[in-house]
Amino acid sequence: MKIIVCIKQVPDTETQIKIAPGGKAIVKDDIKWVMNPYDEFGVEEALRIKEKLGARWLSSGSVQKGYRSPAHSPAWEPTRGPHQ
Repeated sequence: MKIIVCIKQVPDTETQIKIAPGGKAIVKDDIKWVMNPYDEFGVEEALRIKEKLGARWLSSGSVQKGYRSPAHSPAWEPTRGPHQ
């Protein structure tokens, strides 16, 4: 069985968001990005399913432009990697 979890990174709730000139975007320079807290529930459930049913492959991904993988690193702490 293969399990894929879609995740999205969002600004950390403690990050101060600034509106960019023009008022239609945010300034992204000093934003700390984290995994969407709701997506963490999906990752946790995927890990439970993996353990219960013996899935051999677990992965996550995002289709966001400019996605930086450190935001999803905490998702893999319990398994030490997606391919265990």
